Amino acid sequence: MDEDRPVAPKRRRWVWIIGVSAVVVAVIATCTIWASIAIAQSQAQSAADSVSASASASASAAASRSKAASDAFWAQVAQDNRRIYASESAFAKAFNDSQAQDQMTAQGFVPIASGIYRKDGNFHCTGSLPCTMFYLTVTKACPGGVYVEASAIQNGVSVGRADDLTAALKPGDEAVITLTDTSGMANQFKITSATCE
Repeated sequence: MDEDRPVAPKRRRWVWIIGVSAVVVAVIATCTIWASIAIAQSQAQSAADSVSASASASASAAASRSKAASDAFWAQVAQDNRRIYASESAFAKAFNDSQAQDQMTAQGFVPIASGIYRKDGNFHCTGSLPCTMFYLTVTKACPGGVYVEASAIQNGVSVGRADDLTAALKPGDEAVITLTDTSGMANQFKITSATCE
């Protein structure tokens, strides 16, 4: 029978106050939790933005340092290549000159200047003035010919000069040089210069 008895209004009020308070506390707790989550997300986004900006600045600085390092590296490579090329080029030229000289010597030629060789032949000068004649060949192109100058000598004393100029010569071409002493006193000739023009 006690069960059918109505609940006292004071008791109902307390139940209702406790229920409403529980709902208000639950709402406040939920709002606090959601606010904490939102603040944490905002702080995380700010930190990520800061890290991203820092990483971007670091990447930009690293890229700048990387480009400068790359430029310096390639400049050094180019310098090393020029040095090696110059060294190898000088070696190749010396080797080629040596090979050419060996080949010319084997054919009876004697060097008279760099890349210019002479060889005596069975020539007879015509006319009354003393002269000498010989073959001349080159191992390099001389588009303006080869100019040969000699001292005309009599008994060890220079009594004049003689010279001759060939036509244009390509490597391996031969020409005949005729040196004539116009003073008429020389009994020998000494080559003083030979130049590729």
